[in-house]
Amino acid sequence: LKLRAPSRLVPALTTSLFLRLPKDNNGLVKVDAVLYYLSRLREMKAGYLSLLAATKGSEAGSISGDDLRLWLHEEAKKMHEVKTKNIMLAKIYAQTSTRKLLFFLDPHRTGYISVRRLISSSHFTHFQQVQERQRVDEMAREYQVGSFNSDMTRWFEPKTSLKLYGVFLKMDSRNKGSLTESDFRLWNKNGVWSRGPLTTQFVRNLWQVLDMPVGSSGTKEMDFDTYLEFAVAISHLHTIEGMRYMWRVLDIERFGFLARFHIRGLMDSVMDRIRDHGKRFIEKKAGNVQEIFDMTRPKDAGKIELKDLISSQQGGLIISIMIDAQRFWAHEHREHILAGQNP
Repeated sequence: LKLRAPSRLVPALTTSLFLRLPKDNNGLVKVDAVLYYLSRLREMKAGYLSLLAATKGSEAGSISGDDLRLWLHEEAKKMHEVKTKNIMLAKIYAQTSTRKLLFFLDPHRTGYISVRRLISSSHFTHFQQVQERQRVDEMAREYQVGSFNSDMTRWFEPKTSLKLYGVFLKMDSRNKGSLTESDFRLWNKNGVWSRGPLTTQFVRNLWQVLDMPVGSSGTKEMDFDTYLEFAVAISHLHTIEGMRYMWRVLDIERFGFLARFHIRGLMDSVMDRIRDHGKRFIEKKAGNVQEIFDMTRPKDAGKIELKDLISSQQGGLIISIMIDAQRFWAHEHREHILAGQNP
């Protein structure tokens, strides 16, 4: 392959690449794997050059959050789904995408991301895959052929940006472009959980922890970017970054751990939320607390640390049932739900 490849590709076809790529039973590299690698290499180089051009006065080799948002805004305007809808979608898309990239790639909140780290991340790969799908879908419409199946749940899909913005607008009862604590309590409300599933204690802690300005209501108010950061965290609770975000809210006293009485307080708030929605539930406070410890398997039987949640391999689920009454209810009735029964 190296002897037959164009000269510009030869430097990429190294011995170390051959050793890394998957092989068949005869020890031969699969052609699809080579093509995928070369395609990703081309995309990464194109992305690197494009991002470097957008860095302006940023630190060498890094791009600021503001410059990244401007770059994503221009990229969004090339997407068919954005071009055919309200032009405001490009701005919203840039905000939602920037917030996710900063959340995962700028953990120390410096406001900058290394361009090399950005283009080599799985998140940037997902963004490029959505870009490619948009281009293919547009060609499919032009030539009337079948298009790729679109995954609406992906964060980098324009549909996701619209959904996130729509949820924010519904909670913004005063049409001020920001949310009060009482507005935010209605996050993810539905026909069953009409007052929102998040517990009162969790929302109160969140408002205490987050650095938000005081608005016209005389209290802290959440802007769209802060809301997006929360949305990224709760949508990615299975990740270390998502768990770290929520840990700041749970460990409100900064002890570095949650003792049994902390867990009991969180579960009491879950029970209160269940009662608020008229759900009949037999409380088993001691049992609920013990189940959290059993799922976590902490090194110290009397307290749970963040590292215990991470090593448990189900930290995201554990956190969700301590802050979200709907998730707790679903967890407690998982056998009925799997059987198709109404708990």
